[in-house]
Amino acid sequence: MTGTYKLHLITSTAQLDPKTRRSNPKVSILCPSERGKQLMKRVLLKKSFETPEEAEREGVAFAQKWIDDGKPDLPQP
Repeated sequence: MTGTYKLHLITSTAQLDPKTRRSNPKVSILCPSERGKQLMKRVLLKKSFETPEEAEREGVAFAQKWIDDGKPDLPQP
């Protein structure tokens, strides 16, 4: 699932956990150029879902909230 939100390119995919057979959202966010630099953030959310579609939707919702919250630092893996 790919789309834009407030000039940010969001890509949300589902990563299947073979042990649990559940899907985790994997999100990439390309931020608009700031002072000539583009910023890419990637995050794999620990919350899992029954279906890949649910995981992808949650990834998009997470990205939109992160943007709305002013792009705070994300936890390091």
